[in-house]
Amino acid sequence: MTSLARGRDQRGVSLILVLVTLTIFGLIVPVLGQFGSTNGVSGYILKGQRFDRYAAEAGMQAAIGWAEGQRQAGRVGTTCPDFTAGGLNSDLGPNATRSVTVKCKGFDGNGLPAETNTMPAYALMARDGGANAIHITGNGSARTSGAWWSEGGINVDSATVDATADYVGAKRACSGITASPTDCPSTRSERDPGALPGSTYQVPIPAQLTADSPASKCELVKNGELPLSPGLHWNSDMLDWVGDGHCGDVIIRLLGGGPHIFDFQFFGGGRPDWKLAPTERGQTVRVISDGFDTGCGGSSSPVLFAGSFTMRLRQGATADLCGADQGSGQRVAVAQVANPATPAQEPSAITTPTGWTVDSSRGDSFDFPASSPLTPARLLAVPDCDPTRNCADGFVPGTLRGDRAEGTVVMTIPDPVSLRPDADRGLKVASLHLDITHREQVGDVADAHVWISAGLPDQFACKLSDATNPLSPSNEFRTDAYDCDLSGVHLPYFPTGDLQVTYQVRLKPQANGDNRPERSAEVALDAVRLSAEFTRPASRNSEPSGAILQTD
Repeated sequence: MTSLARGRDQRGVSLILVLVTLTIFGLIVPVLGQFGSTNGVSGYILKGQRFDRYAAEAGMQAAIGWAEGQRQAGRVGTTCPDFTAGGLNSDLGPNATRSVTVKCKGFDGNGLPAETNTMPAYALMARDGGANAIHITGNGSARTSGAWWSEGGINVDSATVDATADYVGAKRACSGITASPTDCPSTRSERDPGALPGSTYQVPIPAQLTADSPASKCELVKNGELPLSPGLHWNSDMLDWVGDGHCGDVIIRLLGGGPHIFDFQFFGGGRPDWKLAPTERGQTVRVISDGFDTGCGGSSSPVLFAGSFTMRLRQGATADLCGADQGSGQRVAVAQVANPATPAQEPSAITTPTGWTVDSSRGDSFDFPASSPLTPARLLAVPDCDPTRNCADGFVPGTLRGDRAEGTVVMTIPDPVSLRPDADRGLKVASLHLDITHREQVGDVADAHVWISAGLPDQFACKLSDATNPLSPSNEFRTDAYDCDLSGVHLPYFPTGDLQVTYQVRLKPQANGDNRPERSAEVALDAVRLSAEFTRPASRNSEPSGAILQTD
């Protein structure tokens, strides 16, 4: 039997597959289209947000850059304007065009100096409430290095003051100054510097300074430098001479280790101002604090003006002065002295002879004992005899004989100033005082003298240092007192050693006629005493009569 297989019909299957595919794609494609539309919109929005951010950042950076060049912006007492930048990113299409406004607001007290335990709030502060508490004159220029404050006003005449980096405030009006900001008249008030508990930046002014040793003209200028140790600078003649260029190009170096007090009238005389005008002679002069270029080495060497002192700077002169500097860059460049210990006149100890020598001339003899060991010097220490010659202890007698005989006793007496432990600081000596208790048999005495014959420092002279200073002879013991007035000597007194006091008696010539008795006189010394009135070199209060600093 033959078997035949039935063939199957596959027609229509492809159509079904096509329909299924179309159905699937019909479902997928709209979804994909929706995703694509969403992504496109999202990308467009994100691009806009990115441009917003770029514009905001650009606006902020532009505002920051602008504010860095406008140091007053946002500081106390100064308004903070809005900054607007328009058309940012305008070259990136219409969607990127932006206009940004940055608004700023300063913090309360922003820009005010802050006092710390080691740094004053102000580089220059005037406590005087007057209209010209800070007064700068002249045609020169100055730059601040720290904030200024005045309890009164600030007046700048003609000079240029660059205070663009610092706050300047005053209770009263300001003129001629622009700062960051200028707060005048201010509603604020400030306390005395150093009122903060624990403040250590202030350098106490010593109760006693060391005065500069006397020097003439260019004597101290070596290799173009004039070093000044800390202390009292009084020598107007020398400093004016150097400052005016007579000694060539000079650096006047203020050495560290203590305050520098300028007071040209402490010892009297001298102008109250220091003029530095070296270009009148084609020179330059610079006053510089030791270590200025490296920060002045701390706060131990402020520069202070006392009395009515004024510094006058003209072309060719500069002054780089230091005060407090604790790494902040803020310095007290110059200040006035307020409320130091007032220097007072004091008495010295009393000195008496430690020995003497005896001499005679133009006569037969002068019988006066040598000082030692025959006669102890202590016999001349105190008055022992009353006018009636009653002597509690003793005196030194002698006899002078001969025609026109002259007897001299030269006594060595310690300088009373030298007994001070601070004598080497240069005291202001107003006078030396001498008391001499003596007796002479007046009948044959022509005259007598007493004087300080040696030992006084150079340029110290008075009537008592003149060999013609008279002594009044007396038949009874008497005490004569003499003052060596040194108030007109405008120098510090540096003792040179012992003083010498000379006592001299001269007899009359021989009388006419035969068998006249020989001229003779009994003499005696009971006490010789020296003392001094002096003032220790110290800083005086400032008493400004005008500007403390003038530039021209």
